Amino acid sequence: MVFPRSVGQSPLTGWKTCLVLGIFLIASQSCLCAGSDSIILNSYLRSALRFQSSNPDTALLLAEKAYKAAVKSGDPLLMVDPYRIFANIYYYSGNQQLAIEYYFKAFRQLEENSQNHSSLEFLMNSARIFNNLGNCYFDLNMEELALAQYKKSLAMIDEANLAYPGAAGLRPKMLLLVNIGNMLGGRKEFSLAKQYYKMAEQINQTEGDIQVKAGLLEGEGVILMKEGKAAEALDFYNKALAVRQQHNDFRGISGTCLFFGDFYLHSGDVPKAKEWYLKAIATGREWARWQIVQIASDTLARLFQSEGDYRTAFEMNKLSSQLNDSIFSIKSKTNLTRLALQFEFDRQIKTQETKQQKEIDQQKNRKVFFIFLSTVLLLSSLVILLLFLNQRRKLANARLRQIQLDLESRNVRLEREQLEKELALKNKELTTNVMFLVQKNEFITDIAQRTKELINNPPEQVRQAFNTLVTDLQRNTDDKIWKEFEVRFRDVHEDFYRRLNDRFPGLTPNEKKLAAFLRLNMSTKDISAITFQSTDSIRIARSRLRKKLSLPSEENLISFLESI
Repeated sequence: MVFPRSVGQSPLTGWKTCLVLGIFLIASQSCLCAGSDSIILNSYLRSALRFQSSNPDTALLLAEKAYKAAVKSGDPLLMVDPYRIFANIYYYSGNQQLAIEYYFKAFRQLEENSQNHSSLEFLMNSARIFNNLGNCYFDLNMEELALAQYKKSLAMIDEANLAYPGAAGLRPKMLLLVNIGNMLGGRKEFSLAKQYYKMAEQINQTEGDIQVKAGLLEGEGVILMKEGKAAEALDFYNKALAVRQQHNDFRGISGTCLFFGDFYLHSGDVPKAKEWYLKAIATGREWARWQIVQIASDTLARLFQSEGDYRTAFEMNKLSSQLNDSIFSIKSKTNLTRLALQFEFDRQIKTQETKQQKEIDQQKNRKVFFIFLSTVLLLSSLVILLLFLNQRRKLANARLRQIQLDLESRNVRLEREQLEKELALKNKELTTNVMFLVQKNEFITDIAQRTKELINNPPEQVRQAFNTLVTDLQRNTDDKIWKEFEVRFRDVHEDFYRRLNDRFPGLTPNEKKLAAFLRLNMSTKDISAITFQSTDSIRIARSRLRKKLSLPSEENLISFLESI
């Protein structure tokens, strides 16, 4: 089942063909005088469609004239139909490969020159081309490609019906569903094939196509036979036969008889199988179904030979061979004719394409403005893009600058905090020194006052008072002053003693005191004044401390203590 094709005409031969063609050419010449290219083109196309299956040579000549008229019109879309008719002619002539080539030419012409791929005209033309491509691939036993083309065609039909409700009609979809169902059945995908048959049957309830109805019944029967459900298959064959007989579809009955013959042969009822095969031959001869006659006679030849009826087997084999040779000879002759016509047609096509190329070159001049306009638009777009990118770059630089300022501000804040800490440290050290000096001044004032009071005392009391004064002075120097200093020092340098003890646990208290004085960067003279020791004693103590700390002579002692 395929898209509706032109109804096959009895081939016109001899003077009849010449008469019909002559009348048509006279009519076309009259149209030419009237100056209507579209009328001439449509006349050629309609006539080519009429002859495409019955008289390929005449159809090819008319299609060639239609192609020339399409080229002359300057409209590339008008070349689609001539290409499609060339493909149809080659298909009906048995040259599926050449038909495929021209179907693809038609589709490329349609696709490249249609401004709206969603228009009804584009969708329907595409659907027809894909369906016909499916038929070609099916005849070449390329079932996968055939199925793919049928599905593409069905998708186009569905899109057309969706965008333009009712415009595409239901019949094309129904026939495609049957085609796809038959393909899936041949691949033994029976469940999926039945789904497509069911969808086609639903549409046919509205369309009422008798041949489709009978074909669906026969398709279901074939599937049931392959599934091993012979009894159910026979019921479907009977229904199909009843439908065809009711509507006098004698041409279709010949095919149904062949299904019955296959059924009974499969069931082992050879007499009934032979009976149905003979009916297939009779009806096939009457309605020119020669392929069915050839298949039935070939099967009967094998059956009669297996039964020992060599005479009848010979007659059946002779009939089958004659039909096979006849078909072969017709195809051979047709192919030779097609090759000659194809060579001449291709030569003329190249000439027409050269002329068309000149027209295309002339049209290019009109496109210069549009190219220039496109270039201006492109350059404008690039300028806008560059401005946009430049603005983004400025914003990015501004963000980076802000980040840099934030970092600089943070560094300034950290430096200020560090300076504040150092200032606080110096303030603490200053406070310690001031407190020490205040305390020292208080002590000196006290000594001065007590000394002044001794002036008027007797010598014995003065000696005793001086002894007491010296004792207090030593005790204050050795204990009180140091303790006060140590408290203040620990407040300023909290971890100094801990780190000093951890690294040098063998230091004496006096050495630790000296280390503390030196940590405050006090000179030997200052330390001597505080401790009431001579500067030489302080120098010796410093030398001992360096040895305890294992310092080389070139390393500064105060710098080392400050690093602890």
